[in-house]
Amino acid sequence: MPLPKNKKNGQHAKLDRRVKVARGYLAGKTQSELASELGVTQACISLDLKAIRVEWRESALIDFNEARARELARDRARGTGRVGSMAPIV
Repeated sequence: MPLPKNKKNGQHAKLDRRVKVARGYLAGKTQSELASELGVTQACISLDLKAIRVEWRESALIDFNEARARELARDRARGTGRVGSMAPIV
């Protein structure tokens, strides 16, 4: 039985598509190839890739800041002092 059309199902479908777009992009497929496979326009794929890149960038910054915080905590625990005055990257 198909799910009724509503905002939540639409969001789920968009996230599903973005996962497929990201995988295809990393596999070297063109935007046109992805659009054809997924039944959407190339412009839609372009917008998906833009959103995916933003998510990847934010995720990388969060990972970097978490790693730096762990390093600083480890240095403090060892008594090696502060490693410069590093402000978090935002």
